Amino acid sequence: MDDWKVVSGADDGTLVVWDQRMTSSLWMTHARHPVRLCKFEGSRMITANIPVDKTPRENLWSDDLILHRRHRGVIRLFDFSANNATEGIPDICSSNYDDTSGYNYNIKLSVPYDSIEI
Repeated sequence: MDDWKVVSGADDGTLVVWDQRMTSSLWMTHARHPVRLCKFEGSRMITANIPVDKTPRENLWSDDLILHRRHRGVIRLFDFSANNATEGIPDICSSNYDDTSGYNYNIKLSVPYDSIEI
């Protein structure tokens, strides 16, 4: 990404992008399994989270899909390129606090700073 960003991964599945200049975290994500691989290619980051125990304790031939999904690893691709965050998101979901058009559907506002006076 840049010369001033550092990525750290932990055994609890936490992945953090740090800013070296300000010594603060810029972005964080979490997965169920430990981070085993993190690789940058341009503006993309590929991570692999692989479980410690790779075999389910129950019957391997059982049809319990939830049990087997808990023991699967995860490979994720993050693209940090510009204008990628709002691509394909409907306008109603991407309105900000200055734009009241996202709040015209009788949605109950849950936080005090969301109160909009018309």
